[in-house]
Amino acid sequence: MSRWRLLPSVFRSLRVGLVFLSALVMSACGGSSGSSSDGGGASTTASVVGTVTDPAIEGAAVRLVDAQGDALTRIQITDQTGQFSFKLSSSVDLAGARVVAVGGRDVETGQDLQGITLEARLRTGSEIMVTPLTTLALAYEREGGTLAGFASMLGLTEQELESDPANSAATQRASMLLTELMVAMKGAADSTSSLLDKLQMANGNLGDTADLLVADAGLPAAVVSRLRAVQSRIAALDSLAEAPANAEAMVRELNRLNIRKGVADYLSNNLDFQPASDREQANLNALADAIFDALNQRGLPADSAALLNIARYVVVINALSAEAIAASDFTVPQPIDPENLLPLLADTEVVDSTLPLAVGEELGDDNAARVEYFFRSDLSPYYRAARLFDGVMDDQVTDPVYVSVVRGLADAGFIDQAELMAQTSVFQSSWKGEAFQEVGRVLEGQGKTEDAIEAWDKALEFYNQYLKVLEDENGVPLVSADDASFYQTLSGDYRNAGFPQKADEAMAGVRAYIKSQKGQPYTTAYARLAVGVGNNAEALVLEAIGNGSVGESYDRAREAASFFHEVVSSMGARESADKCYAIKTLQLASVAEFYGSLGEYEKLKKTLDEFEALLDIGCNQASVIYAKNYADAYGLLGLDERFKSLLEEKVRPYDVANDKAYEADALAAFSVYEALELAKSDQSNRINDAVVLITGRTDDLADVVELLTYTGTGRKDGGFRYLSRRLWDEGYAVEALAIADIAFEITLSPEFAASETRPSSYIGQGCRKVAKLYDWFGEPAKARTRMNECSAAVENRMALWSTVEQADAYALLAESYQFIGEYAQSLVYVPSWNALIDVMGDKAEQSYQKTQIAIFAANAGDFALATLAMDEAMNLAAAIAVETDSQSQIEDGIDEHLDVAAYQQQMLDIIRGRIAGDGIAAGEPEAAERARIQLRNGLIGSDGASGALPLIAAINDPEDRENYLRVVIVLLASAQFFDDAERLAQEADYSTSRNARLALVAKGYASYGDYPDSTVVRFDFDKDGLPDFFSPASTQQERDALAVSLDDDIDGDGIANASDATPYCSVCEL
Repeated sequence: MSRWRLLPSVFRSLRVGLVFLSALVMSACGGSSGSSSDGGGASTTASVVGTVTDPAIEGAAVRLVDAQGDALTRIQITDQTGQFSFKLSSSVDLAGARVVAVGGRDVETGQDLQGITLEARLRTGSEIMVTPLTTLALAYEREGGTLAGFASMLGLTEQELESDPANSAATQRASMLLTELMVAMKGAADSTSSLLDKLQMANGNLGDTADLLVADAGLPAAVVSRLRAVQSRIAALDSLAEAPANAEAMVRELNRLNIRKGVADYLSNNLDFQPASDREQANLNALADAIFDALNQRGLPADSAALLNIARYVVVINALSAEAIAASDFTVPQPIDPENLLPLLADTEVVDSTLPLAVGEELGDDNAARVEYFFRSDLSPYYRAARLFDGVMDDQVTDPVYVSVVRGLADAGFIDQAELMAQTSVFQSSWKGEAFQEVGRVLEGQGKTEDAIEAWDKALEFYNQYLKVLEDENGVPLVSADDASFYQTLSGDYRNAGFPQKADEAMAGVRAYIKSQKGQPYTTAYARLAVGVGNNAEALVLEAIGNGSVGESYDRAREAASFFHEVVSSMGARESADKCYAIKTLQLASVAEFYGSLGEYEKLKKTLDEFEALLDIGCNQASVIYAKNYADAYGLLGLDERFKSLLEEKVRPYDVANDKAYEADALAAFSVYEALELAKSDQSNRINDAVVLITGRTDDLADVVELLTYTGTGRKDGGFRYLSRRLWDEGYAVEALAIADIAFEITLSPEFAASETRPSSYIGQGCRKVAKLYDWFGEPAKARTRMNECSAAVENRMALWSTVEQADAYALLAESYQFIGEYAQSLVYVPSWNALIDVMGDKAEQSYQKTQIAIFAANAGDFALATLAMDEAMNLAAAIAVETDSQSQIEDGIDEHLDVAAYQQQMLDIIRGRIAGDGIAAGEPEAAERARIQLRNGLIGSDGASGALPLIAAINDPEDRENYLRVVIVLLASAQFFDDAERLAQEADYSTSRNARLALVAKGYASYGDYPDSTVVRFDFDKDGLPDFFSPASTQQERDALAVSLDDDIDGDGIANASDATPYCSVCEL
């Protein structure tokens, strides 16, 4: 089977489900799909027609639901006139039915109704109008009011309220202003009921309603800010010298006011122009009205990116300045829009990066201005990720995408926009919870703890709503590993912020589930939960150890280990004669390891008590085989006799009965702790005695070396620390070095060579492993000396190995010198390595070996060698992928293409990752960019249609073909070839596949960055190695420590940012 075929890690992380679109839209909007009720009131109506209007709203998702909210029809999307129609069977029960419309855009005012639900009661015999008025009327009736009463409160008749608002000025005014208030209220809790409440308090006066909402201390600041803008527009509309005579005039005047407000805001913010006299105000109004006329009197929200683009464009092409607009002889330029571009700009939702900035608006070296411009522009990866799903209603696909966008916006400092998206674009409660958790984390990082707690409270509320649906008949939620991870991390967020009570409350549902499982039979679902929680604990423990076992990471690790212990302790028994608690026993050993690593010795003691109790259970006697896993725990606590008694009483009888050697294995593992005490003693032969003790317990020399040193191969400072490392940690430096010397001698012995015949074990588990130990001990000269001795020993054994093994050996030697910081020496082995590759007969092996040289050379800073080796790997992969009818050979060819592309991405990340930490080396950015381009060429060719694509098209199995294409999309997106990735995604035949592919592209956007692992900088638009701006959350100290400075020419066009009117467009003509 192809190693790329199933992609479990990629797709599991996305949680993409393939579900019917209509059902998901219902779910996203609060309803559900399904058949209608059978009871009473059957109608003979054959069709339902109507209009969603405010004026007309295009692109709204409309459905008919029954009295319980269950869908009676499929989704209909409104056209430019806002119209929809449904065909219904005469047997459908329409009693209490409603028309529900979600989202869309007002074609005349430009208002975006995303996340807003409008509704109207079903009326037979006439066209149905779905408006803000009918929406609030229904809400009013649910509270016990009447339609007549609501209409009267607004000064309208029932007929006016349910008819087209375009029939009268008063109705149109009420409808549009309610829409403005609804849009402003996005992100507020219970926005419709809050609006209705204030409307009633104001007795239907919309100006007073706005005043009351602005004064509501419970509304978020961003909502209040938007409400203030609506408040001013209502006042301006009401203060017109002559009231609009009809609905058309009403729409025109409100649109004019919005354009005036948007233009005024742009001039104030960017040209520092605020009218200081009636004449200057008249000049501003004249300019805004000219723009309004050029837009054919089309409306736009005052705070829209489209209007910002338009105002900027007009100012730039007409060379307007604050002084010119303030002049007493100012006249509006004619024509104001010579190219007739304003209607096109009206369709933009973000800053158009191809439009020039106004004089004085250039970015220069202002980091905040750079950040603001980039993330509000059409270049923002979060904007582009969201736009992939315009018109897609599958919230199981879109929710994870929008959560990643929320995270990115929050990280970039756009908290209000992030919260708004979390509230209005993420529909499933679990994902909404995760979105608000991300917002809270960013707020906490900014020191805004109160706001962070508010966001986390929302996160908890939303996720609890999701979990409640999963409750069993006893009201206990069924918790998965993902659920537990959410609650556990949220609890940690609360605790780290200083709110332990909230931390405990966050875990209440999970703990209830764990408690309910105690004494219950073993289930696979609960085991998966335990594994997930254990993996999380392991990651946090390793992080804590890496940070010196202090601070917040240490506290998080302790809490995670304790929670894992809770989960394991409640694990049930399986049906088995002698291993009923085997999985629990094994998991408990991991708990013991975590406690030991964290120094939680009291908890460790209790864990051992639990372990021994498990061995006393009749159906679990075979679990004695795991005694070795607990040796470290007994050793850390100095429980020598207790452990040996356990082995004698429990393990030895099992060994005798089953001809096993588990007791010997456990004693060998335990010998480290006995040897540790000997090595620290005052005995003259303490070092020799300690070693003899260990060698006397096992015949396996690789195990002896490990017990004398550490687990691992020296690739990283991880793994369990055994004798020499423990001696070093406890301050016995002389003894630690003496043990290391003995271990090294063993690795060069003939006996070790005879037992470890493969290069990977002879070097990785032998002399290289010990040489690295000296480097950790602060002895670099000795590490180099030992590595030279290791190299000589390896050279002496070369003739005993095959060609492939010899190549592996040289690769290991080269890598080993890098591990101890000897990069120049590491390159010495490349020619021998390369020569062996060239004589191999297997092209796939040759290709793999070449990619490894490329990765190695990139790490060593030899970019020419890295590029050459990767090019050779590409050529070899292409040679494998010859035309053939054999499906297996075709798969081999595809696999090689994908493998090489994945290694190219790894090489690219290595090269780019060096820049932020070490600065820009000669040829470094060029090598990175070449690797990126070659990755694309290997996958889809320079023409976008070759590379691996013809081979994939030749695969017969459609599922395999789809999975291969998804891998190509992932790799293209990770290398920032988003247009190519999106094109391949859009070519899918079915919407489910297309959406799944687009989700992969969106994931690439969300993780888009040019400096891997850097939190200080992220983007480099022209790929010259210099970052475009500092991340908003970075500190000045972090910025000063960076090895590179900000780019003074972001787009690389030779024009400095201080004077570049199009800083992100190198080909734009001014």
